[in-house]
Amino acid sequence: MTQPPRRFHSPEFWTAVFTGALAASTLIALIVAYQQLQEFHAESQVQHLLALEQEFNQEPVLTYRRGFAEKRLKNQDDPNDLYNLLDFFETVGTIGQAWLSR
Repeated sequence: MTQPPRRFHSPEFWTAVFTGALAASTLIALIVAYQQLQEFHAESQVQHLLALEQEFNQEPVLTYRRGFAEKRLKNQDDPNDLYNLLDFFETVGTIGQAWLSR
């Protein structure tokens, strides 16, 4: 009498099983790492927006805004204050455009 093949006891079978398990766990690790990177990227964008808001509400932008508003109320034109404000908003727009193009 011949014995049935012992596939489940052969070293090749277990090597294949554990190689497949290793490949599956590597794939899962890559997916989790990608999701964490996406989350970190979103958090860094929020932090950057908060930093821009803080910069908008502090010196020197606050002084530029205040000076420009006072001069506009007196019907005076001072391009220097206007250009300083436009430079800030150009920076904000450039960053926003870079985020939207992703």
